[in-house]
Amino acid sequence: MVNFAPYFVAAKGEATVEKVADHVEMIAKVAGKKHVGIGSDFDGIESTPAGLEDVSKYPNLFAILIKRGWTIEDLSGLAGGNFLRVFEGVERVAREMRAEGAKPSMMLYSKRPDLPVERPEMRDL
Repeated sequence: MVNFAPYFVAAKGEATVEKVADHVEMIAKVAGKKHVGIGSDFDGIESTPAGLEDVSKYPNLFAILIKRGWTIEDLSGLAGGNFLRVFEGVERVAREMRAEGAKPSMMLYSKRPDLPVERPEMRDL
């Protein structure tokens, strides 16, 4: 998901809708257009890129991407279709695991130094 936080998309003071489009395209180049979506974080960022101040400005971003060759299908995926496709799979796997009696894992990923220390009493939950 592409976050619109200015410090993620450009140098200080240079965040614009064009820079967000560059960011979207870079992610699409790495992961593929079917694996990128909008996660603007408007509810969690203090400032916004110029030309992309709120959701009413999404057409600005889409117009730039259309000029760069994105299709309506590509934009439909970016706008939410890719997220919905992925979560259909997530929900399917969750149903299958529940039917198999799988329990939630409380294990912590050991390579994440920012997570709390593993608690032995949580290991078998």
